[in-house]
Amino acid sequence: MTKFSIFQRFFLPMEVKAVLMALAIEERKLREAENKPLFGPHSGFNLINSEIRRLIMSESGVLVLKIREGVAPRTLAYLAIANYTARELLTGRYHIHRGILSMPGQSLFSLWAAATAELETAGMHSSEETIEGKRNFHQQIKELG
Repeated sequence: MTKFSIFQRFFLPMEVKAVLMALAIEERKLREAENKPLFGPHSGFNLINSEIRRLIMSESGVLVLKIREGVAPRTLAYLAIANYTARELLTGRYHIHRGILSMPGQSLFSLWAAATAELETAGMHSSEETIEGKRNFHQQIKELG
């Protein structure tokens, strides 16, 4: 786990700052949503907030390149969320039994699903790819735990 000093945070590339700003905006939207299920995306975001920020700061070179290629900061924020939550859910740490997610695991899964839907909306993949990806992810979760 990489620690960033205040000095390092201050001198982040503007592209990384844009992704962090987009992440903060999306976090606010999740917190202010009217329909907040108990194990919804907002709860999942609370679990991984600091880790996502650290991940974004540690991958600054990749983010700068992607933004210069035309990928929106908001899309990169959701891509980081989707990748991180998927990786965490596939560790088995958030299962209470084989194929059954714990309450925090359900929150992370909800956040993953919301991030995946946002990536589809942004054009990162088609609806068919989203459906197939969800099917595969469900299968992987069933096999873990």
